[in-house]
Amino acid sequence: MTKVERLLKKSGFSSRAINYYTQMINVGVINDPSVSIIYTGPCGDTMEFFYQFPLM
Repeated sequence: MTKVERLLKKSGFSSRAINYYTQMINVGVINDPSVSIIYTGPCGDTMEFFYQFPLM
């Protein structure tokens, strides 16, 4: 277990949440997305979402 993983575990994060953070699951950019949205929450965290609609 890395130092970061130990710190996250000590902070109360579950093994599943730590895995998502350390493995970078569902992180990246879709080139030429059909839709992209940027949202900044009241706490100041910003998230950017991309979606590519399948061709019919």
